[in-house]
Amino acid sequence: MIGGILALLIVSPYNIDLSKLKEISPIEAQPLTGKERYLLLLLPLFFFFNYVGEEILWRGYILPRQEVSLGKWAWAVNGILHGVFHMSFGILTIIITLPFMLLIPFVVYKTKNTTTAIIIHAFVGAPMQILVSMGILS
Repeated sequence: MIGGILALLIVSPYNIDLSKLKEISPIEAQPLTGKERYLLLLLPLFFFFNYVGEEILWRGYILPRQEVSLGKWAWAVNGILHGVFHMSFGILTIIITLPFMLLIPFVVYKTKNTTTAIIIHAFVGAPMQILVSMGILS
């Protein structure tokens, strides 16, 4: 599956240049300023839908189906695809978070429980989003 995705990118008739992914990304992180900072009050709601929603989708729905077709390596494929899903945040973000992207599906694969995945995802993601929102990280 991953080989097929990579092959599609390499021989794509659209000539996708992965080095320009940041330029074509719809996500441009800018610090909140002035009255925009009131949006920080909505972060708990966003965190809920983002982390709980992603983990239910990726670990609660996709991972069990991958286990049927991929067996004991499903967790690794799931983590890598979750990384591809987050490519819009930039390749550096993927490299930094790669250990967590592999740890989370491994934990769920072994425990058959998404609660731990939600906690880990929120523990890593929430502080980063707050730091980006405040302009401390870019």
